[in-house]
Amino acid sequence: MRDLQPDVLVCSSFHYAREFFQTHKVSQPTFQAALDQFGAQHLTELTALMGSYAQTAFFLNAFEVQLPEQRSEPVLPV
Repeated sequence: MRDLQPDVLVCSSFHYAREFFQTHKVSQPTFQAALDQFGAQHLTELTALMGSYAQTAFFLNAFEVQLPEQRSEPVLPV
């Protein structure tokens, strides 16, 4: 990965993920910007991780999984 400030990396990954999940694809300029910042290996890993989280969400929604009433950690704000 390039030597960038953490907030630049977060911003770059946010734009990439937002476009990916909103439009189900990524435009060439967004892809190129992410590729330039992360490199091919890290961008591939980021995309796979995003897909994994999406798949988990689909399963949880399909089976209407609810949070247990007796949980030990607080629910994070969404």
